[in-house]
Amino acid sequence: LALGALFLIGALAFQVLYYFRDAIAAHYPPARPALEALCAVAQCEIGFLKKPDLLSIEASSLEADPRASQVVVLRATLRNRAPFPQAFPALELTLTDIKDQPVARRVFMPNEYRVRGPQSGGIEANAELMVQSRLQLVDIKAQGYRLYLFYPRQ
Repeated sequence: LALGALFLIGALAFQVLYYFRDAIAAHYPPARPALEALCAVAQCEIGFLKKPDLLSIEASSLEADPRASQVVVLRATLRNRAPFPQAFPALELTLTDIKDQPVARRVFMPNEYRVRGPQSGGIEANAELMVQSRLQLVDIKAQGYRLYLFYPRQ
């Protein structure tokens, strides 16, 4: 009975480490080598945490590209206020008319926007990151825009 209880406690500890591996690695970096060894056995990966409430858009601009007609360039500065690195978010750009009604919407996934600065696969702790993306507008009469960041559900 005692051996069975120890086995179940070990299985529970394995499940907790497996399920919370990203959070443990983010909040306690010295545990990362042990978690990587666990993931080698369990065939998993240690990713970045995703806390969108700790990310913000500090500044953004949407400007016409002088080299190409009907092309605009979106630039934004993202800030990670978390004490740990976070994954790159998706960016939703909504173009609006003069009455602030949406006329077009586009979601940019992390592989679709260009990151300027050091890239580690995510936004470093307490850091800012410049992103840029080009967008071709065909027959769209926009007067303004809104930019929103989020993590898509998987």
